Amino acid sequence: MNFFKSATRTVRTTTDDGSGPRTETKTYSFGDDGPSIGYGGGGNIDIGFGQQFGGGKKSFNISNFIGGGGGSDGGSGGGRRTCIRQPSQRPQVGGRASRKEKKNPFSGLNNQSYDNIKKMCLEEGILFEDPEFPAQDDSIFFSRAPNRPFVWKRPVDLVDSPEFIASGVSRFDVKQGELGRNRVRLKSLPQHPNIVDMIGAFVDPFNVPQLSVAMETYPAALPKRLYSSGLGRNMTMYIVMKKYDMTLREYLEQHKPDVRTRCLLLTQLLEGIVHLGNHGIAHRDIKTDNMFLEISEQSVPKLVIGDFGCCLADTEYGQKIPYFTSDTDRGGNCSLMAPEISTAIPGKDIWLDYSKADLWAVGTIIYELFSMDNPFYGNQSGQGLQDSRTYREQDLPSLPDTVPHIVKLLVRLCLSRDPTKRPTPTDAANLMQIYLWFPEWFVFKPDLSGIKEHLLVLTAQVILHGKHMAPGDQLMSTFLQRLKLEDIIRIVDNYAEVE
Repeated sequence: MNFFKSATRTVRTTTDDGSGPRTETKTYSFGDDGPSIGYGGGGNIDIGFGQQFGGGKKSFNISNFIGGGGGSDGGSGGGRRTCIRQPSQRPQVGGRASRKEKKNPFSGLNNQSYDNIKKMCLEEGILFEDPEFPAQDDSIFFSRAPNRPFVWKRPVDLVDSPEFIASGVSRFDVKQGELGRNRVRLKSLPQHPNIVDMIGAFVDPFNVPQLSVAMETYPAALPKRLYSSGLGRNMTMYIVMKKYDMTLREYLEQHKPDVRTRCLLLTQLLEGIVHLGNHGIAHRDIKTDNMFLEISEQSVPKLVIGDFGCCLADTEYGQKIPYFTSDTDRGGNCSLMAPEISTAIPGKDIWLDYSKADLWAVGTIIYELFSMDNPFYGNQSGQGLQDSRTYREQDLPSLPDTVPHIVKLLVRLCLSRDPTKRPTPTDAANLMQIYLWFPEWFVFKPDLSGIKEHLLVLTAQVILHGKHMAPGDQLMSTFLQRLKLEDIIRIVDNYAEVE
């Protein structure tokens, strides 16, 4: 018995994979040149493939699949069954929250608001469980197994009437215990003559001073009891640092230093950047307001880099951070943000690399050091303003003829849009150090023995000046402590005859 001989049939199939029903329609020709299907009795299905498929015939016994009676091929009842698995109603799609996450209303940092969490817990009579820091061992020992079992407890399990703060706060109240390193990755920066001298820091939880300029300069940092729209807390962190005479911006506005003094200030700035980079730290807010000077009548000013509120100091990634979302903090000063940072578009495999971003900002500040408007600030009328996202290198203004050629070259290199074409901070500092102490090397390139001889003389000069060195002598000492002979030879070879 042939059901579909010499005929066409249209088959409509409807499926639902969880995203809604989907219908497919296909038309098949049976018999003649197409396939044919017939029922031979006893559970046999005969399929003819037709001439257009090469002819031939195949028989199947369906009793093995539906558990019916014996067929012509000896199939017996209760044979093998075919199980058709229904598609998952909730397929796992990349970026979609899992079922476990959906059960927890607090999943995702963007959903965590203290006021909303407190209201929900009170209304539903539940205790807060943080999905971003679950009570399990790998929340603390994320890279290795713990060396002992831990029991997670709430404060009420430890004392009858727990209090978050009682009788004042001390930094000794919270103790690390035996868990090993905490999850906050802290990095310390060794002292350096061109980094601000930080003596200490402390927090006063109950004394937020009502400074006269507070509402004008930082209203958002005030607590609500002082400013209704403030975001601050009822405590203040005090940083104790050495008192300096003025900022670099103030110094350049009030004084007219000679070219050599300007070069010495630039070199001190570069040495500070080198020190930060050697310890995996990016400042990210380099500007003349964040550089402090100690003025002396007997010597050039001493320059230090300060204000590390926007710095990147991560022990895991160093001077790079993943850029998954535009919410990522990219630094403090948008006008002096390096192009590889300002033009970055967030994405899955995008990283922000700050290894040469501070050096780019130094390139812009050189204009200010030599009494010109910073092209990325523009002048007071807004003319000549450049944008780090769109500027062209050939459109950058030229420095005056009084500026040394080495400095002009350094500006051009530092402000390259492509960070791979910029020198390293170490090479930039070496270039200026050689110009200050051995400018003749760029005209009459010495041999290796000549370089060693000059460096020995410089070393003797530093030793003779002893511990109380002027900023210029301190620069020599910094240079000698970190230099590598092969770096000096390479700098001389690459930049000879520039000056």
